[in-house]
Amino acid sequence: HMMCGLRPAPAECDADAHVCASVDFFLRAYARRH
Repeated sequence: HMMCGLRPAPAECDADAHVCASVDFFLRAYARRH
């Protein structure tokens, strides 16, 4: 996703990666329905 990896803070890397993965999963699931 475009918003992935924009924050360089090490403490936030895992959180951002998790959010990005969730967003990508949601977008793919949504795209499949429509």
